[in-house]
Amino acid sequence: QVSKDRDRAGLVILDIFCEGNRPYHSGNVAMVYAVGPERRRESSDASFIQKVRLVGRNIVAACREYNLAESRRPSIDRVRVCLVSGGKYAGSVPKEEIALALLRGVLEALPDSPDDERLQAIP
Repeated sequence: QVSKDRDRAGLVILDIFCEGNRPYHSGNVAMVYAVGPERRRESSDASFIQKVRLVGRNIVAACREYNLAESRRPSIDRVRVCLVSGGKYAGSVPKEEIALALLRGVLEALPDSPDDERLQAIP
């Protein structure tokens, strides 16, 4: 789901690296590009935080869809997520609140069933 605003907050794009072009080591199979919201474009802190949460959900959803496609290999087994919409995009919203919203979105999108190990969070 992407916001209907012109800024496209929530948009997530996967860029899968070719086998010979993976930076640093063979486990780096993809780059996840996520568009976070800007506080100044939102009507309230709550609206901003809700869109940050959407970004977290969409990151997991994009990776899950990719992994579940039978013809797609290699799978995305681990994702490092930076603080999307932090810094100058946050306005006066504390970074801790943004990080919590992002992580809540990630956790909401994880599967409830442990049946597919490829989709589980690594503690």
